[in-house]
Amino acid sequence: MKIVDYKPLTLIDYPNKVASIGFTSGCDLRCPYCHNPSLVLSDQSDGVDLTESFLFYLKQRKDLLDGVVISGGEPLLHKDIEFLLLSIKKLGLMIKLDTNGNHPVLLKKLLDNRLINHVALDHKNIEKKIAMTCGLTIARHIKDYRINWKASIENLRNSEIEYEIRTTIVKEFHDIKNLREMANMLRSNEIWYLQNFRRSKELLVDRLVVNDQSLTGFSNNELSEMIIDIQKVHEKTFVR
Repeated sequence: MKIVDYKPLTLIDYPNKVASIGFTSGCDLRCPYCHNPSLVLSDQSDGVDLTESFLFYLKQRKDLLDGVVISGGEPLLHKDIEFLLLSIKKLGLMIKLDTNGNHPVLLKKLLDNRLINHVALDHKNIEKKIAMTCGLTIARHIKDYRINWKASIENLRNSEIEYEIRTTIVKEFHDIKNLREMANMLRSNEIWYLQNFRRSKELLVDRLVVNDQSLTGFSNNELSEMIIDIQKVHEKTFVR
């Protein structure tokens, strides 16, 4: 697998850790609100490989870092990811993985082999809104994602590592009724972060052939009211 981009330092992507973050290319979802279209559309980054540079940087800075975040795109599209993780582990660094939940078998393998220390699992939406939220149009893919996500969260629940659930909330895809239903899918001890959608740069929807979606986030007042409501269902819900 290849690292196609990286940030030398992040203080927000790995909870309570000083970390570096590496990005892989390619994703099997097409969430229109995605802020990383160049990574999702892998053909635009296939010629870039910064893996050696990334690992060299980590080796040089390993005494100043606590850990590494592997994000994307979707990192678990790359079946040889364990070799990268092993290289990072040998440096004595902890690893956080960001994943959309569509690859439970590989996730379980990494958990069983103790190659990851923390996971951020996307929680896209309620089942009947998965297709529009994830940009999926083929019935089999929609069904597979629902099944795979449920398997992924069960893998995390049966593991001993720390994990968090996260949702980017978009007015056009989420309302309070949906979010309550999503909250009811979680266990009381699971931490759920809501990330309010903000258009700060190009989105995946901007590169789609059919671009007729207007995407908006919630106002601060709306978000505050929603959190109060959702926390009645799931206490460990927070805004990030």
